[in-house]
Amino acid sequence: MLKWSFLQIQKSRNGFPVDEVVDLTEILHKKNKDVRSAKSIHVSGRLVTQRDQVTVTLKVTGVITLPCARTLVDVPYPLDISINEIMVKDIAEFSGSDDVYEITDNQVDLMPIIEECVLVDIPMQVYAAESNKASKSGNGWIVVSQDDLNAQEQQSEDAEAPKGDSRLAALADYFKKDE
Repeated sequence: MLKWSFLQIQKSRNGFPVDEVVDLTEILHKKNKDVRSAKSIHVSGRLVTQRDQVTVTLKVTGVITLPCARTLVDVPYPLDISINEIMVKDIAEFSGSDDVYEITDNQVDLMPIIEECVLVDIPMQVYAAESNKASKSGNGWIVVSQDDLNAQEQQSEDAEAPKGDSRLAALADYFKKDE
């Protein structure tokens, strides 16, 4: 699955074509527990060799399923990622660059590249179209806006402030008269 020998790619004079459909559900779920499904991800592009390196040009398209941040229902999230990376046999020559992947055992494996690019593309939160219609209260809970919460906190602070003894109210102005 998306893994070829360096020699096989090198034999292709006009570049080695890539056109496969993969299921990334298990791979992505290990790194991001929010990924519920990533089936039928289409990977297409070309691999071109130059000396001891492979230039990877790919297009990754498909749909992954993520949970809605409000309601936890499944939300389809479309993928449309362009990938341009370099793979080399001797990564020591490129020690200052993070954008280079290593060819190990003369095998060009595209899965680590695709996995990294898809994981970076996943948003922190997604919302279902009907998430605004979600229930605003339930058994023992209620959704409160930040402004309402601040007003409630202010009211509780005011209620908890010491009132003072009414018998000593006349003494409250004692120092004000003296000055």
